[in-house]
Formats: sequence, C-alpha cells, structure tokens
Amino acid sequence: MSHVAIIGGGVAGLCSAWFLRKEGFDVTVIDRAPGIGCSCGNAGMIVPSHFIPLASPGMPWKGIKMLFRPNGPFAITPRLDPDLIRWAWTFYRKSNTRHVKSSMDLLWRINHESGTLYEEFSQMDGFDFHLEKKGLIVYCRNKETLNHEKNVAEQANHVGAVAKVMDKEQLEELDPGVKLNVKGGVYYPGDAFFDPGIFMKQLGDKLRKKSVRFEDRKVSDFRIDGNKLYIKDLEVDKVVIAAGVWSSGLLDKLGISMPMQGGKGYSFTLDSPEQIPNICSILLEARIAVTPMNGNLRFAGTMQLDGTNESISAKRLEGL
Repeated sequence: MSHVAIIGGGVAGLCSAWFLRKEGFDVTVIDRAPGIGCSCGNAGMIVPSHFIPLASPGMPWKGIKMLFRPNGPFAITPRLDPDLIRWAWTFYRKSNTRHVKSSMDLLWRINHESGTLYEEFSQMDGFDFHLEKKGLIVYCRNKETLNHEKNVAEQANHVGAVAKVMDKEQLEELDPGVKLNVKGGVYYPGDAFFDPGIFMKQLGDKLRKKSVRFEDRKVSDFRIDGNKLYIKDLEVDKVVIAAGVWSSGLLDKLGISMPMQGGKGYSFTLDSPEQIPNICSILLEARIAVTPMNGNLRFAGTMQLDGTNESISAKRLEGL
C-alpha cells in the first residue's frame, strides 16, 4: 500500500486525505494545527458563480485606488520582497481579456464539481454541517456597479451558471427578512453555503476513524533517496502539498516554482442575532460577504497582502 503524506490540514488537505484513503492509500496528514485557520473562519460559500479570475481587466487599477482607503477592503504591507514584486508583475500581465476568457469555463466547472462533492458529503452518515442550497445574492448600491454585474450575469449564463438580474423589490421578495438600500443585484440560485468550522471538525473525526494519521509538526524541507521521499524521519512514497501560502516555499525545495502571495482575510460572527437573512450575499462595493450559519451570522472580507505574517490588524477588522 502506497504511503502518502499530505502537508496541510486545511480543507484542501483533509479532502485530499478523504479521497486518497477511499482509494486505499495509507495517509498521514502533517500540520501544526490541522482543522483550523482560514478553512474554518471563511464565509462558508460554495460559489460556482465565482468563475471570473481575480486577475482581470481593470483589477490592478481598482486595487491601487483601494490602497488609499485606510479602512478599505484591500491593502499591501510595504516591504522589499522580490517574490511580491514578481507576483504583482505576473498578476498585472494576466489581467487581460484573453486570460479571463481562457479561464472562465474551467473555473466554473471546478467550482460546480466542488459543490457536487460538498452535497455528497452532506448526505453521508456523520455529516451535518448545515448545507443550504439557497443560492447567493450580489447586492449593488449604485447603478454603475449594477451595470457591471449585469455583464457578469450574461457571461455566467453563457458558461452554464444561472444568473438572474433583479431590482430592489424583487430582491426583497426573494429574502423578505432583509430591508435593502440598493439599486439591485444578481441572484445565483446554483450557489450554496454552510458552516465550514463544523464541516472541518466532522471531516477530521471521520478521517481518524478511517485510520488516517495526524502529525502535529512543521515541515520545512525534504530529503529524496531514490524513489523514496523523507520528511525528517517519515518515509513516504508520494506527497501532496496543500499548505496554503506556505506551499510555494515547500515546492521550491522540490524545484517547482509556484508564484503565490498570502491574502489575509478577516471575519467575525454574530451569535443568534435578532434578524438574519435567509440567503448568503456579497455587498459588492464594500467587498463584504454575509453568511447565515446555523442561526448565527458571519461577515467576512478584506484582502491584505503581507506574506506569511499572521498578526491581526485592528484597522482592517474595524473596516470590515
């Protein structure tokens, strides 16, 4: 039986462990703190509607303008980092129509398949992470943003997603518990949302019952001897690197280049608020995601490029 080590205990690592174990592999997950981090604190959205890559026409200029807003949704920590400079240049070069057109169909199919797999998990014994297949609403406060989202909706329908442009009254009928101050929005009925923290815990518990081993350690290097790979004293046949932003540094050790920068996000959750929407949403101008989670309400957003710095910015949280 081949022994596979998975470096990274987030959602990508644990799901990889699940399917590899299902195929009969001997699996070890290595992580400093498996099952926590951004895989638990995110907006919990399953979004086939997110089929347009972040590197798209106009995005670099939008990002630059956001930098001048102290509490805005985007920030870059100033630093002399050659990797950041190379990444920014690559991002700029990819922000063109050809790149978007060549990526849209693939991104939609990946995200759609991901949603199908989450639904399969939700139907298995031992899983109840409050998956809600109610769609997602993108709210637009001004007319210019709404007109842009109408174009996105047309592209969505072209690739196979379902997108419905609605005015304020239609949106209030769709989610009667919400009073809106918007020009309109787009409803994506094929999207869904769930509680990622509960999913991660249940998945980790299931993996342990299926004899997947977990090792709490930091991986910084590898040793290759013939057909074997060693992670300190652990001998493995294959390795899956799913360590988030730390993946690029580990891949460098294996001679593989993957330009990647850490995009730090923030979230907070209101416990049992008096009023709560029924459908998850994105407040587009503010770049904030709002997700009902099993009676609670989570707000998530911001993008702060500061490498692997794990400190928390009070200013960014205040902006959210």
